[in-house]
Amino acid sequence: MKVIHILASIFCVIALLAVMLISSVDIAVYGNKGYFQKEYQKYGVLKSININEKDLLYVTEEMMSYYSISTFKFVNGFCPCYTVICVNKR
Repeated sequence: MKVIHILASIFCVIALLAVMLISSVDIAVYGNKGYFQKEYQKYGVLKSININEKDLLYVTEEMMSYYSISTFKFVNGFCPCYTVICVNKR
């Protein structure tokens, strides 16, 4: 019984660390809207792909909303990749 408690504790700690890591990356990437604009300017992306800044930021925003954790939709309790694509297109 003691071994089960120890294993359950280890599992909970690892799960908590994983959730904290995923949440911190999500906040860092999706929380700062000006981050991508600064990085695009820093690396000269606008010049290399021949697109204006407004369009590039629009594409970035669309891409980020697609990949955001909060956009995953569950259909009948199941959320495979193709379900996410179909649900997001509506």
